[in-house]
Amino acid sequence: MQERKRDVSVARYHRILTAVDGSLNAHAAARYAIALAEACEATLFVAGVLTSDMTARDERALAQSTGRLISEADGQRVAAHPLIERGEAVKALDCLARTHHIDLVMTASRHADAEHRYFLRSIPQRLMVALDTSLIIVRVVHLGVLAHPREILVPVIGGKFDNAERGYLVSRLAERFQARVLVFHAFETLAQPGQAVPYEAGARQVQTFVQRLRQAGVEPRIRIVTGAPVGDAIMHEAARHRHDLILMGASQRSLFREWRRGNPVEEVMRQTPCDLFVHRSRRG
Repeated sequence: MQERKRDVSVARYHRILTAVDGSLNAHAAARYAIALAEACEATLFVAGVLTSDMTARDERALAQSTGRLISEADGQRVAAHPLIERGEAVKALDCLARTHHIDLVMTASRHADAEHRYFLRSIPQRLMVALDTSLIIVRVVHLGVLAHPREILVPVIGGKFDNAERGYLVSRLAERFQARVLVFHAFETLAQPGQAVPYEAGARQVQTFVQRLRQAGVEPRIRIVTGAPVGDAIMHEAARHRHDLILMGASQRSLFREWRRGNPVEEVMRQTPCDLFVHRSRRG
C-alpha cells in the first residue's frame, strides 16, 4: 500500500480515553481504542466508573478488564494509564475528559440499547450532550473476535461535519489496519421515476471529504447509489460487499432533530451487519 502522507492541518488525537464497565461490549470497543492510539501515537486512558448500582462482582470485572487492556496496550507499545472513579457514569467521564485534556472519548454501545431508539434516554445520548471532546460510539457485532477491518465503509449522508477530523480518523484507521476505504453516498429518491442520477452529482456530495482523504494519503473508492432509504442502502452495501467496519459521521442536532421518523444513524445502529463507529467531532 502506498505510503501515507501527513495532514498537518488537522488537530491530532494525542490523548484518547476509552470507557469500560467490565462488559464484553466495552472490552471489545476498547481494543479499537488501543489500535487507534497506536496509529495516532497517542496516550491511552482506560477509564472505569464504579456506579452505585454495581455489585462487588461487577467492580471486580471492571478492574480485571482494565488490567487486561492496559497489558494489551503495553504489548503494542501504547502508553496506557488506568483511571478508576466512583460516581454517575456521564458526569464522571466528562470530568475525566476535562481533567486529562482528552482529545477523543470512545465508548461502547450496549446491545440492549440497539433494540429501541438508540439515542434516546441512553448513556451514549447523554454523552453526546455532555462532552465537548470528540466522541466515537462503537457497536461491536461479533463479540470475542479481535477486530481487524480490511474494508472500511464511510457513508457521507449530508449535514455539516468536520471533514478534516473525519478524514484524519479514517486515514489513521486505514493505515493501522492496511484497509481499503469506500466513500458511499445514497440518493433516497429520484426527481422522476426511472431517472438516473448522474455520478457527477453524487461525487459533488462527497468531494470535500474525498479531498481530505487524499491529502492524508488515502485514495478511496467512491460508490453512488439511488432509490432506497439511506439506512437500508448503507446496510445493503455493507452486507453485499462484506465491509468489516462502517464509520458514520453524526452531530447532536442531526441525531435528535428527526428522531420521530427515525434517521439513518439509528437505523444502522440497530441492524448493522458489521462493526460500527458513530463519530461526532469536538464541539467548538
